[in-house]
Amino acid sequence: MLYVRGVVLAAVLLTVADAKNLHVISSAPGLARDKHSNWVVITTINYPTDTVKRLAKAPGWRVVVVADQKTPRDWQLYNVDILDLEKQKELDYKVLALLPYNHYGRKNLGYLWAIQHGATQVYETDDDNELKLDEPPALSGLSYYVYDASGVEVCNPYAFFGQPQIWPRGYPLEHIKGAPSCTNFTRQPAQPLILQGLADMDPDVDAIYRLTQPLGIAFDSNVPLVVFPHGVMAPFNSQNTLFARDALWGLLIPVTTTFRVCDIWRGYWVQRLLWEIDGNLAFGPPTVNQFRNPHNLLHDMAEEADLYAKAGDLVKLLSSWRGASVKKLPDLIGDLAQIMADSGFWEQDLKAVGYRFPKRQKRRPAEPASVEVARAHTPASWRRYDAIILVVNFNKAYDGMLKVLELLREAYQPIFSRIIFTGGTRPSEFPGEERWVECDGSGGSMMQSCLANVMQEVEAPHGGGYLMLGDDVIISHCQLAAFDPKKVWFQRAVEAKKENLRSFVDDMAALGNGGTWAFSHDQINAVHRVFRRFMTGPLQNRFGKQISQKLGEDLEEAHFGGDNTDVFYIPTHLSADFQLAAAAFAHESMLAEIAIPAILGIITEGPHEFQVFKPLYYWNEARHSVMREPSRFLVQDGLAGRAFMLHPFKLSGADAAKAFWQWWEALSCSDGEPLLDGNWEGTVGVGAGPNGIVDQDENHMYINMYAR
Repeated sequence: MLYVRGVVLAAVLLTVADAKNLHVISSAPGLARDKHSNWVVITTINYPTDTVKRLAKAPGWRVVVVADQKTPRDWQLYNVDILDLEKQKELDYKVLALLPYNHYGRKNLGYLWAIQHGATQVYETDDDNELKLDEPPALSGLSYYVYDASGVEVCNPYAFFGQPQIWPRGYPLEHIKGAPSCTNFTRQPAQPLILQGLADMDPDVDAIYRLTQPLGIAFDSNVPLVVFPHGVMAPFNSQNTLFARDALWGLLIPVTTTFRVCDIWRGYWVQRLLWEIDGNLAFGPPTVNQFRNPHNLLHDMAEEADLYAKAGDLVKLLSSWRGASVKKLPDLIGDLAQIMADSGFWEQDLKAVGYRFPKRQKRRPAEPASVEVARAHTPASWRRYDAIILVVNFNKAYDGMLKVLELLREAYQPIFSRIIFTGGTRPSEFPGEERWVECDGSGGSMMQSCLANVMQEVEAPHGGGYLMLGDDVIISHCQLAAFDPKKVWFQRAVEAKKENLRSFVDDMAALGNGGTWAFSHDQINAVHRVFRRFMTGPLQNRFGKQISQKLGEDLEEAHFGGDNTDVFYIPTHLSADFQLAAAAFAHESMLAEIAIPAILGIITEGPHEFQVFKPLYYWNEARHSVMREPSRFLVQDGLAGRAFMLHPFKLSGADAAKAFWQWWEALSCSDGEPLLDGNWEGTVGVGAGPNGIVDQDENHMYINMYAR
């Protein structure tokens, strides 16, 4: 039995190495047994895209889609085998137990499924590619070998297709400049076993290129297939790639590398082994247009660190390797994988790259039954919300920030499948494995810009959305079960207030409670400028109609008010509108307390689109008392009045963290516990009255809101 240390590929090798002609994997009960020669393998978190629909109609091809926790549970399409999580548990694949959820490596199940069901060739692609043809590319028998008299070990395939200034992701950086020519070639018949098709528009290049060079690339589509001879290597990916039958063993993706490294390391490994069976790798002209989903390029760059530092050494290692002549291919596959692991190419420090999968896997129930999955280390009554992306906004960097991050991650990971942290410039000490989206948050006062940036980079699942929290907010997550994920969640249903806005602001200032901090005349003028642009200016759109209908033409006599915005939720179907409106308000440096209610007012049709929750704020002396005695306020009393959220609760202090965990671990979401029933109107304030806790109407909420 072969196990490559820390490499999930080992278990897959066990499956393949024991197979006769790759066809002895046992059938899973209750699944289709029909055979197809040509298979397309895709993993996705989206509903069927146009690309997937076109592939499903390709004559003679069958598609298998590997689902993950974020994939819509009602995903289906004609001529497509969908391996949802329930079906995956029935598969008799040894690798299954080693594949983490929410990971590209689950695509391995699709490869084995295709092999099991008769594949003689497999095409792998991504669902955001735009096909130029109506079917996958084909391997051609008439191709070109490349050669060079100097005996180079690596060549840039993009040069053959008219773009020598571009290099593919995973190309050794030491060869970018001054590399020997690889453009001498001779025409010979060949039958390559793997074909990497190129992609126009946004090809597969590394983050260094993306940060420094323009895109919008068009390769020469008239060049025939270029086949690399034995002894010459190039990186290839899993985005537009065709594998022939004799190379199907090389499909398998490792999961102990970062996402940006896994398919490249696989590509180098399989190339070297192709030489042992007289096989070759080919590159072909562009067959897709790539319209890449938004990425944080600095995050990509961090994930690609091994490509920059180790690709050249890996090429040298593989080129110098000689497999024992008496061994068969399955043995050589294992030998070379072990050598790569021992050399550090596949074995990573899991903490450093964010792979906490063994720990999470232990906590995950063996058979998760639905989107709301309980974790073994949490109370059985807790729910899980895979369709909701949690976004935590840090107002600023401070001492103890990393401890707060770790606490929030540990608390919320059992509940939400994705946590994104956001704020200003990424702190230098911030862990590299954590997703941080930068924004001009201006000390937390422009949360709308931060959330808009997150929306551009990370798409929430259909039917879900984005839950935005400040880093000094805690929530009673049990109440989420009563909230409608297709509505906006806020502490009131934002409607027009029919009163003179300037008089309202002056009244706030006259109370001497800090009302002018947000409600200033400058902010009023800025709001009006944005509204006018939506109504009559260059940004004129349907938002202008909403503004006119709700506020009227005289913007001085009505307004959407203002609120604390420490917690709010935007459903996926409103994310595009939110981004557009947020961009307009960001241009005016609008404070979140004013901008977010205004945005919600213009992107919604009316109160029926809101899920109103009950907030709890600590004001004045009560705020300081909470920090002095967090256990008394939180552990003993809980959130007053069945509130959903509490602000502020500074988690950086040791006593506060201890109190939080005592309260958090005692939460119960059992069916018998009363949750929020219906919409709450108003707020709860602590420190605003003689009894410490008072319910107040909205006007009083503003008065106390600014009594800081």
